[in-house]
Amino acid sequence: MWVTSANYYAWMGDHPMYRMAMAELNKLCSPGQFPTLTSVISIWLEGISQACIDADAEAALATSNAGLAKSKLLGTGELDHLFHATSIYALLMEMKLDDARKCLDSMLSCLRSSKKQGYAHYHFLAAWHALLKDDLHDANSHAEQSVRFAEETGFVFPEVLCRLALARIQHEIGEDELAHENLRQAHSQALLTGSDMLIFMCMLFEALFSSATSEHQKTSILLKGAFALGRRHGYVNLFWWWLPEDMSRLCGLALERGIESDYAYKLIRRRALKPASRRFQVEVWPWAIKIYTMGRFGIVLNGAPITFSGKVQQKPLALLKAIIAVGGRNVSEEQLVESLWPDSEGDVGHQSFATTLHRLRKILDTDQALIVSDGKVSLNPLCCWVDVWAFQRLANEILEERSFHNNPQALVGSVDKALALCTGHFLAGDENQSWAISLRERLRNKILRLIEKAGNLLEKHQQFNEAIALYRRGLECDIMVEEFYQRLMHCYSRLGNRGEIISTFKSCSAVLKTADAIPSVKTSKLYKQFLAEN
Repeated sequence: MWVTSANYYAWMGDHPMYRMAMAELNKLCSPGQFPTLTSVISIWLEGISQACIDADAEAALATSNAGLAKSKLLGTGELDHLFHATSIYALLMEMKLDDARKCLDSMLSCLRSSKKQGYAHYHFLAAWHALLKDDLHDANSHAEQSVRFAEETGFVFPEVLCRLALARIQHEIGEDELAHENLRQAHSQALLTGSDMLIFMCMLFEALFSSATSEHQKTSILLKGAFALGRRHGYVNLFWWWLPEDMSRLCGLALERGIESDYAYKLIRRRALKPASRRFQVEVWPWAIKIYTMGRFGIVLNGAPITFSGKVQQKPLALLKAIIAVGGRNVSEEQLVESLWPDSEGDVGHQSFATTLHRLRKILDTDQALIVSDGKVSLNPLCCWVDVWAFQRLANEILEERSFHNNPQALVGSVDKALALCTGHFLAGDENQSWAISLRERLRNKILRLIEKAGNLLEKHQQFNEAIALYRRGLECDIMVEEFYQRLMHCYSRLGNRGEIISTFKSCSAVLKTADAIPSVKTSKLYKQFLAEN
């Protein structure tokens, strides 16, 4: 009775009831007695708890090995495939793919032809293993076989899992129509079972698939539902499935959109999730290191702004700035030495670089932040967030996106998000450093292009007040940009506001005067034209 109950509650995702059933089951199994079928099954269920519920791979492996030893004493080998399955699950969670392959072979060798559910389980795990190895052909083949065997068993719980695995793999290889159909079937079956764990997984998969489209609202609704369910039950794992990259992406989206942030942080920390890709630049992710360069220079370590005792270590910070300024990735030591120690000769420059790099690592409090290989230096994007990288990624996405033409509000919202990272010039305190000039100009031009794209669309839709707010926002980023004053005067002219036209031109003149300049011929000509029209 308690074996059936524990297994049922595990599938249902009801962890308190599962633990209660296990406690009752363990009362029937004396530790010193010769193993019985019930006692060996209880060991397997304990391994399931450690792997699927607690995500404790090390404990699950130890329990599985102990269970195999007890199972051999029974002499039947009836349960061996279950312990191998638990070991495979634990090893795949740890990305120990070679060891998992050996366990898969062992599992297959002890399956009997009559065990349809065992074969479904084997092919399910083999599909997951192949997916982690990026062998999509084998992954798809195993997933299809797992669904076929699961259907033959007549048990709905494993069929839902096998369909989810097949859908995920089909999504990966671009067979979206098939993926959505299998996901639809899995979700329908999960709802019939009432299993919160399976419903949780289905919603996560739907949110993941949706996130690859432009259906942002649908993604948010699915993610909110899934994470609310996960928080309520305290889920830190999926049942017989785990792809860290997928969960990182979903946690990043949740944090970016303010969805169940506490639960997302819990998952990230509990499962030691890394950013989903090297292009991943969500500021609210719990980065080990955040570096701010636009408008101010600052470093935040594990959520706390860095403070320096005594004299500020200028040279290590200059090295960090220079690395970022010239791209942050694969920056040659020679280039850095030439920029920071231009008068050094021979090995002196190399020694200065090595000493300063060591000091910078001490400031950043980790050796992982800076990767040095073949005479080149990179900031590690898996533990470092840099505002410039985040801005460039957002700006490029906006400038390349073509679906905004009928939705100026969506475009402005995206531009606002990018501009929120720009509180001033890039490395404003290092204006005279030659190595900072190129990136500073590229960033300035990108800001201009963003505001021009959004402003033109707003003006096209005759939303002049919104365009004015955007151009003023642009001036907050760079007060010297004449184009913004020109567009402001144009908008005020269309609104018939002569007073603001005059005020804008005067502001432009006053700002340029601080740089010993005057408005351009174009600005002056537009000013006269707008006055004449109003």
